[in-house]
Amino acid sequence: MAINKFFNNNVPRVLSGLGKKEASLRFLDRTDVDTLSLRTIRFAIELAEELDDDKRVRHYADIALRNYPSNSLGYLVCAEYLRKNGQLAEAEIILKKGPKSKARSVALTKVYQYENDKKKETSTAFSNTDEIFEFYYEKDSLEGAQKAIDQIKSELQAQAFKAKGISWRFYGLQANLLLISKQYSKACQLLEYMPKIIKRPLGFYLLLVDSYKEGRNHHMALKTLLLAQTVYPDDHRILLRISDSYRDNGRMEVAYIYLKAAQKCNPKFGTVRRLAFETEMQLDGAEESFEEISKFTSFELMKFLPSINRSSVHFLGDPSIIAGWRESARRSLRDHPLRDPSHFNKMVSLAIESRWLSDAKDLLSQAQSNGLMALPRINNWIRQTELRLGKVTEILEIAYHNEQYEELIGLLDGVPVIVHTAQIDRSKIVELFIANAFFSEPSRQKDTGETIFSFMGIVYSYLLDRRDVLIIPRHQYNVRKVVRRMSARGISYHTCSSLDPTWLHIAATPLANRCSLDHQGYAGYASIASNFDAIDAATRNVDTQALVDNQQTMYDLYALGNVSKYSQNAKRKAITGDYVFIAMQVSTDPVASLAAVNGITLLRTVANHFRNSSTRVLVKRHPYCKSIDVQDTLEILSRDNLIEISDASVHDLIDGAKTVYAVNSGVGLEALIHVKPVVVTGQCDYAYAVAAQAGSLAELQQILGRNLSAPTERILKFLYFYTELYSISSSDHMEIQDRLEQWLDSDFPEEVLTCVNDTRDENSREFIN
Repeated sequence: MAINKFFNNNVPRVLSGLGKKEASLRFLDRTDVDTLSLRTIRFAIELAEELDDDKRVRHYADIALRNYPSNSLGYLVCAEYLRKNGQLAEAEIILKKGPKSKARSVALTKVYQYENDKKKETSTAFSNTDEIFEFYYEKDSLEGAQKAIDQIKSELQAQAFKAKGISWRFYGLQANLLLISKQYSKACQLLEYMPKIIKRPLGFYLLLVDSYKEGRNHHMALKTLLLAQTVYPDDHRILLRISDSYRDNGRMEVAYIYLKAAQKCNPKFGTVRRLAFETEMQLDGAEESFEEISKFTSFELMKFLPSINRSSVHFLGDPSIIAGWRESARRSLRDHPLRDPSHFNKMVSLAIESRWLSDAKDLLSQAQSNGLMALPRINNWIRQTELRLGKVTEILEIAYHNEQYEELIGLLDGVPVIVHTAQIDRSKIVELFIANAFFSEPSRQKDTGETIFSFMGIVYSYLLDRRDVLIIPRHQYNVRKVVRRMSARGISYHTCSSLDPTWLHIAATPLANRCSLDHQGYAGYASIASNFDAIDAATRNVDTQALVDNQQTMYDLYALGNVSKYSQNAKRKAITGDYVFIAMQVSTDPVASLAAVNGITLLRTVANHFRNSSTRVLVKRHPYCKSIDVQDTLEILSRDNLIEISDASVHDLIDGAKTVYAVNSGVGLEALIHVKPVVVTGQCDYAYAVAAQAGSLAELQQILGRNLSAPTERILKFLYFYTELYSISSSDHMEIQDRLEQWLDSDFPEEVLTCVNDTRDENSREFIN
């Protein structure tokens, strides 16, 4: 019965997503209406309206009336149908039978044509800066906010004149405006020199910390937080921010102490944050935190579910427990009454982050019926998520089912099937993980966002169109880890494993707008980081001119075009003189753990080596680096004239350098495009072509004493392999599809060539029925 209900409520969406909208309605017409959920009935009505099929609209409205008499959907749709047909009295009778709500009142008003124009007016009377910035989001954000703030400032000044004083809010408004206009140092100065007579509320400290962080002064940000803690010792927000600062600095033990302190001040939120830390750091305390979360109410589970989901892949207990939490949270979301606009927008955000896109859209529909409006950023978030996902939107519920239940559902030729009953070779079964990046809010999108959406979108679309491949949709809740449920093929994003030809790990490469497909991982975790056989074999017979032409093409595209993974300084300049270049990176990034010599030690060693020489040491800090130790080291070495800190384009810094140094930063790969000697101190996917790779501090010191030259032949071979045979442009449909086809047609390991009914592998999990 449960399976039939699942099929009846999800097949129509799959068919509609494939463009078969009439077929979707025909399927519903033949379905046992008692198995249809309210959401599916709403979907049928919307589809019928889209096809201008009034008869079906009325038919499904009648089903809603009969099956869900306590819900307003059937009454509202029937009344609207009657109103359009001039049957005003009948429409009034239907509406008065329905449950009382604001939607019913609006509908009754329409019946008698008493629409109140005041309902269409939008109020722009703001009470705080958050409302101002939300209102002007995606409009003339800065200009509109400036005008609104100027109006409030003039009112505050008038009040201050009467009261002979100025409030904190006067400074807070100006600082917020400076922040959104990216004038970080001015925001800091404004707040630092605020008259001491004005009381400093918690918001003052948090705003000052944000100003320092945006200006990349993480040392002062932490100092301000520690000061704020003395004033507000029991505020969890301060404690969590202090924990984050120590974590970004690699001080994990101190970060953990502050997390525990925050947990005591705010047990629920603190437990969830502690769990996220413990699972990522693989600490023993995670089991205790999971136990605490099991005591949460349904509402609390709903509130924190996105974070719990990210940690769930590390849960070693009965998976039905996590599945139960999700179901409890989802019921709470659906049943929770919508109150004010702020609460409603938070609920929609939670639905999107939890991968319940259909619920998010249902909330929007309900809210509009009740006179609530979503913020522009929320509407944009839903719209962008649907555009990114494309066809995948229609299989989200199947993916959710596969995270919840033991019975796996797959798609074969566009039709949902129970996996263990499918008559298909296991080599043609693919567990397809839907990357979490697709559900991120557009305003928080990373630099590699468009590359991911384009590349993975082509992957998803191609696989869903393959009629001979059984796709098992799965949700990838965690950024770097997944748990497969079958000994079949698998595709995930930004993950790593032991070498496995049945698994494709896809990741954005250091070269902008490209992604790699590897059977082991990405960057330093990739198969080519330590095994060079594939590079040698693939380039052995390639013509030298072809190698040279490829390098020139890459140089023209990236170096001359100033294209890099992260946004670069557009003001190009030639850097002259005798110098070396050190590319810094995020010290807490997972690939940094593959270092034999860490970034700070590399920086100090290179700087000291060239002390009292004519060779300058130019350094560029990573745009996402938040390490206080890195900041302090850079400032000390710069003050001692041992290094020069630069914000120039990496291509300009590479171009004139005699040697480029990095731990395993992607900048090292970009330096190969310039045919420069590169020295690394960690594992990296371009190790084949570096001039030297130091396995210890002693080795690094020896390398610094050598006169290095670029291994040109190996660089040319590597670049050819990397750009022609390993990574692919994120917009190259044909190449991506060809690579996937080759993989699907490749030999499948004998040990997993068993029938689908066999017992799952050791990584499989049992789920609730």
